[in-house]
Amino acid sequence: MALKSVSVAGEVSEARVKETTIAAVFPNWLDLPTAVTANILQKVGHVDVLKSVQFVCTGWHCISMDPLFWRTICVTAPKTYLDLVVGKHGFYAIKAINRSCSQLEDISIAYPTASILRHISNSGKNLRRMRLERCSPNSFCFYFGLSNRELIEAAKKLPLLEELEFLHPDVSMGCLETIGQSCPLLKVLKIIKKKKNIRGTECDDEEAFHIAKSMPNLRHLTLLRNRLTNAGLLAILNGCSHLDFLDVRGCFNLDLEDTSLGKSCAAQIKELRLPHEYLAESSDNEFDITTNSDLRNSAVPCCCFTQSSHTLTHCPAMNLQNSHSNCYMFREKRERELNTRELKKQNLHLTLFNNLLNTITDKKKKLTTHSTTLRIGLHFLKNRN
Repeated sequence: MALKSVSVAGEVSEARVKETTIAAVFPNWLDLPTAVTANILQKVGHVDVLKSVQFVCTGWHCISMDPLFWRTICVTAPKTYLDLVVGKHGFYAIKAINRSCSQLEDISIAYPTASILRHISNSGKNLRRMRLERCSPNSFCFYFGLSNRELIEAAKKLPLLEELEFLHPDVSMGCLETIGQSCPLLKVLKIIKKKKNIRGTECDDEEAFHIAKSMPNLRHLTLLRNRLTNAGLLAILNGCSHLDFLDVRGCFNLDLEDTSLGKSCAAQIKELRLPHEYLAESSDNEFDITTNSDLRNSAVPCCCFTQSSHTLTHCPAMNLQNSHSNCYMFREKRERELNTRELKKQNLHLTLFNNLLNTITDKKKKLTTHSTTLRIGLHFLKNRN
C-alpha cells in the first residue's frame, strides 16, 4: 500500500510539473489584457465577430458589446452573392453600426445600400473617414443600390467628415458639390473608377468643377480613370490651393506634357502621379504604382516629373519613340482582359440565379402537390362522414 501511495504521489507531482511547464510556454489566452484581445478581434473581422466570435466566451462577448470596439468598422464584400440577395450582408453591417452607439469614427462598407447609409448618418456624428465600395443604383438585386439623393442626405449629417473614398462607383458624382458644402472639413477625396478611360472618349469636367467649387480645403485628391480634361484640372488647381497630393492615373484626356498646366502642377503639387504612370490593380482592390525596375521589365510607358526643374520628363528606362504605341497596346490588352473577366462574372451570376430560380420552382411544385393531396383527403373525409 505504501509503495502504491508513493507511486501515485509521484505521478501527481509529474502531472503538475507538466501543467506548469505548458502554462509557462503556452499562457492562457483568457489572461491577455482586454486591449490586446480587442486588437486581435479587430483583425478577425467585424462580421465574423458578430457571427460567431462573440459567442466563444463571456470575455469576448463583453468586448464585442463595448461601443469603443466599433469605432472602426470594416465590412468587406461577402463571399457569395447569395448573402447579398438574402440580405445577410446588410443585416450584419447595420448590426455593427448600431453596436457603435454613435461612437463611429471610421467605416468601410462594400455594397452599401440606402438603409446602411441611413444608419451611418444617424450614428456617425463623430465620423471622420468613410469608404464606400461598389455603390451602384443598378445592381443585379432590385432593392440594392444608392442614389445621389441618398448620398446627399447622408452627407448633411456628417459635418466632421475629413476623408471620403468611392471605390468602383457606378452612381453619378453630381452630388460632390453638395457633399463638399455639407462637409467643410473634408481634406481627402478618392474616386477610383472601375472602367478604364481611353483617350478620345467623351470628356466630362463636371466632377472636377464641383470639387473646385465646394472643396477648398482638400489636401489629397485621387481621381483614377476619370474623364476630366485640362480645363477641369486647371479649375481644381485654382479652387484647391492647399492641394499637396494629386493622382490622375488613367485620366487619358489630360495633356500635361510640355504645357503650362503641367508646369503649374509640378510647381504647386508636392507629389503628383500622372495619367500614363502604370496603374496596377491588386486582389484587394487597392491601387499602387510599380517601381522603375518593374517598369523596365514590363515595358509599360510612364511619365514622371522633377520638382526641382518643374518640368515633365519621360522615365529614362522607357523608349521615347515607342512609348505611346506601347501604352495603347497595353491598354487594349488590359481592356480585353477586363472584358473577359466581366463576362465570366456575368455568367456566374446567371448560373447562380438560374439555380435559385430552379430551387424556388421545385419548392413551388412540391407545395402544389401537397396542397392537392390535402384537398383530396379533405374531400374524401367529408364524403365519408
